[in-house]
Amino acid sequence: MITTLSFAADTYAWDSQWAKLPDGIQTGYTHGVAVDRQGFVHVFNQSRHGVLTFDADGRFVRTWNELPSDRFLGAHGLTLVQTDGEEFFWLTDQKSGEVVKTTLTGETVQSIARPDHKAYADGSQYAPTWASESPINGDVYVADGYGAGLVHRYDKAGQYLDTLDGSTGAGRFKCPHAVWIGTRPAATGTDAPVLYVTDRGNARVQVFALDGTFIKAFDQQHPCCFDQHADGTLLIPDLHAFINLYNERDEPLTDHIGDQRTIVGKHGWPNVPHDMRVPGKFNSPHGGCFDAEGNIYIVEWIEDGRITKLTRRT
Repeated sequence: MITTLSFAADTYAWDSQWAKLPDGIQTGYTHGVAVDRQGFVHVFNQSRHGVLTFDADGRFVRTWNELPSDRFLGAHGLTLVQTDGEEFFWLTDQKSGEVVKTTLTGETVQSIARPDHKAYADGSQYAPTWASESPINGDVYVADGYGAGLVHRYDKAGQYLDTLDGSTGAGRFKCPHAVWIGTRPAATGTDAPVLYVTDRGNARVQVFALDGTFIKAFDQQHPCCFDQHADGTLLIPDLHAFINLYNERDEPLTDHIGDQRTIVGKHGWPNVPHDMRVPGKFNSPHGGCFDAEGNIYIVEWIEDGRITKLTRRT
């Protein structure tokens, strides 16, 4: 029996068995997901195979077998960017503090170091959770979501520039979990790219110009990250067991898709037994993205991972 979800005038087939892993490879916590121009789906997870790549049908393509076995055990944020027409990843590791730009096949082309910021001299840890890159000048924004609660900006060469703490916006960040740079003129009043920040501990999203000027904020329960479809629809996975879609004006298009908020707080959550992982209901969405056809991929904060494809059926 196929489980379906209906929202935003479309029907989606739910498939949490979509990704076919070969023998000998298991996922850990699945934290980030992105689709490249070829339609390959890349999953960043906390295991000894940190980056896994699948085709659109879920067939396994590759992993970065040359990685040291202890690299990316704290795999967290994955952002796909284009620089001079070529696709790259920005990856963050919450445990090691590594923030790196890589090719899609694993070659590291740039590393970003922890900045010399007063917060760390005062004893705050550094635990970066997400990174993204400006398409205008190559500036890099790094969210220290699990550490000092700051967003740092670097130039394209990796030199530290400045820091956002949210206090000049809607208020001091509390777990700025993810950063995303995109163009949303109907929502922001500008054609220029802007910076979206999941201010997760404060149950909101804050939006800034790339120079740090505050634009606006809006409510979202426990937002994890962002992705935008070509039609302007914004996807926000929410850790507390649902996903939301917003229209091009950042108005809720549909709320609480796959809602299972009643599971949050149950003993062992998010690592609930398999018989509590209900088809059509989310457990702990942590990463999400669209493909070109409008299908949605969601990865969840579960110890042995869960990768779900919502196949669009108009």
